[in-house]
Amino acid sequence: MNSGQAVIAFVGDIFLGSGEIELSEEVVDVFAKADYAVANLESPITSCQPIDSPKILLCSQCGREEKLRQWGINLVTLANNHICDHGATGLQETIDRLDKIGISHIGADYNLSKASQAKIAEIESVRLGFLSYTWEGTQATYATNNEYGCAPLDEDLICSQIRELKTQVDHVIVMPHWGYCDFSYPTDFDVELGEKIFDTGASAVVGHHSHVLHGFRQRNDGKFIAYSLGDFLFGEYEHAGHVVKSRGKYSRGAVLEIVFNKSQIVSFQWHFTHMKNCLVKLEQCRIREQKFREHCKPLEDIDAYQVFWKRQVKKRIFKRCLFWINPVNWRYLRIATFKSMRIMLTELLGIKNS
Repeated sequence: MNSGQAVIAFVGDIFLGSGEIELSEEVVDVFAKADYAVANLESPITSCQPIDSPKILLCSQCGREEKLRQWGINLVTLANNHICDHGATGLQETIDRLDKIGISHIGADYNLSKASQAKIAEIESVRLGFLSYTWEGTQATYATNNEYGCAPLDEDLICSQIRELKTQVDHVIVMPHWGYCDFSYPTDFDVELGEKIFDTGASAVVGHHSHVLHGFRQRNDGKFIAYSLGDFLFGEYEHAGHVVKSRGKYSRGAVLEIVFNKSQIVSFQWHFTHMKNCLVKLEQCRIREQKFREHCKPLEDIDAYQVFWKRQVKKRIFKRCLFWINPVNWRYLRIATFKSMRIMLTELLGIKNS
């Protein structure tokens, strides 16, 4: 690798679970060729009891953190909606386990000051600062001055931390857990916040949470945003008495490789992945790459994006109404169903969720 250039590999959501999971040799090789690898750890690794909550609760088997080390992951973001599923004890055990095997972590801790701390890494003489936050709309637990939880996706907090961190590093990289699950595009709020993050001084934004791959945009000044990397590896879990497995679009993610030098982003590359039969492989498919490029086009015109986003919400509402018209589907009704519809309607009416 060229001296003076840092190659960083990013992946989206990882849920290690308790069943069989593995990466193919070519995926591990992508991590090995990078100088530093970053992932979003989407569950605690603990043996303690879960919190009392109607939402889906995730937990990975103790010892699974060794998989991260074996694969070459250097840093995990914990600012997400599942890391606190087993309360303060589960979060603390997860942190202790990561510390024990030398994997850095940001985004969640036993108070807000700790949760919002940056990770600074010097790689090939390039100093990089990493920050991670989660949006309250994901049903995440927010940290306070005296309570455990995640760093909040708060514009004032983010911008103040970017300004401070920029005095210590060459590049600031912000990793937000934001947007809506299953939506194919970022919200107009995410797009707007991404631009503010750049204008404050960050060089790159790499997001996750949607479980599906969103598009990306590189500005004329070279700053780069990937709105969501989707699921990289999501093990099986139980919900409402059923075993849920990653299938279809939820099984297709990507490794995003970004090359930095001291002054700018030199290049980036997408390595598309596919999880099948508990194994994550590279998917070298020209059609998939072409479709992804087409998918990114609406993000090129930021000024027009709000209109595009509202059209996406209208389509989503129409499809959901068609689904719920059928009485056979009423057995799937949950409180979350009505919350989801309320969110979509407020988006359509232009009411900002906070």
